[in-house]
Amino acid sequence: MQSVAETIENRVLVRYFAAAAEAAGCQEEWLSVRPGASLEQILARAVHLHGSSLNTVLTRCSFLVNGITRRDLALPASGEIDVLPPFAGG
Repeated sequence: MQSVAETIENRVLVRYFAAAAEAAGCQEEWLSVRPGASLEQILARAVHLHGSSLNTVLTRCSFLVNGITRRDLALPASGEIDVLPPFAGG
């Protein structure tokens, strides 16, 4: 039997831009994750839903969590996540 804490889910808004949106097949989506999920776990959920082409793009992306640049994927993430691939032309 699962405890109440194990059944509670947190929803995060993931917004994809440019090549990331193309690979995901959408510009944004709500993902249900466990409270305290790391950015890495949230991105793994997105790859599970959208496939390896998204994973390929994610290896080159930068990430904003609630508008703040996030370099450590192991830290917990919640709220809004922006997935930003490299942009050409400035």
